Amino acid sequence: MVKAKTAISNYFKNIKIDPEAEKEIELKEKRENAEKLKAGYIKLFGKRFWNKSLDNYEIYDDKQKQVYQLCLDYSDNLQKVYKTGKVIVLTGKPGTGKNHLIYGMIKKILAAGYSVEFAKWYRIMRDIKESWTGKFFSADGWRMNENDIIKKYITCKFLFLEEIGIQYKTDNERLFLYDILDHRYSDCKPYILTSNLSLDEFKKSIDFDGYNRIWDRINETGKVLFCDWESYRTRRRDNKS
Repeated sequence: MVKAKTAISNYFKNIKIDPEAEKEIELKEKRENAEKLKAGYIKLFGKRFWNKSLDNYEIYDDKQKQVYQLCLDYSDNLQKVYKTGKVIVLTGKPGTGKNHLIYGMIKKILAAGYSVEFAKWYRIMRDIKESWTGKFFSADGWRMNENDIIKKYITCKFLFLEEIGIQYKTDNERLFLYDILDHRYSDCKPYILTSNLSLDEFKKSIDFDGYNRIWDRINETGKVLFCDWESYRTRRRDNKS
């Protein structure tokens, strides 16, 4: 047995690996991993936004720079953020790069190994309403009811909700949002919200009983960042003309 092990060891010791072939194998693996990562980002963010990151975020305004730095600090201190359940709300007019910022944050959070749920609020409401028909299924083929859908957004480690305010603004919708955010507040779990509304409009869109519960808790556990600088699209169009 010892002689057999020695013979095998000597056999592999005598095999010469071509450095160029080894390099090509490594490059191929890197390309394959990059393609898989790209496919995952396209599925998550769409073809237009898959390559957005905090590294390629364009800054042209002092206030914008402050907001960017807060988002970067959030993403660079995930252990503390997760432990304290820190919240960020990005609100303001369209075209100011709110989505670009959160896509970059999500990439850093995923790279750090945390679970993330990311969705537009009106799509969550659509899924909940579809579940009432008994015809809503998970990606794995499991039939999901209203509670299953809500639980998914309650239990994940990091939650990103886009487009708060694009809804019918019924008390029922506000109650679903309250249910998710109240559970996360109680469990000290972080979340990030975005909206194209003004601060006053945003405040009204999340309030369902006149007591401002969600608004008060957001201000207790995090920051509301108002993005009121010039639109990327307007700036790009003006630079072309």
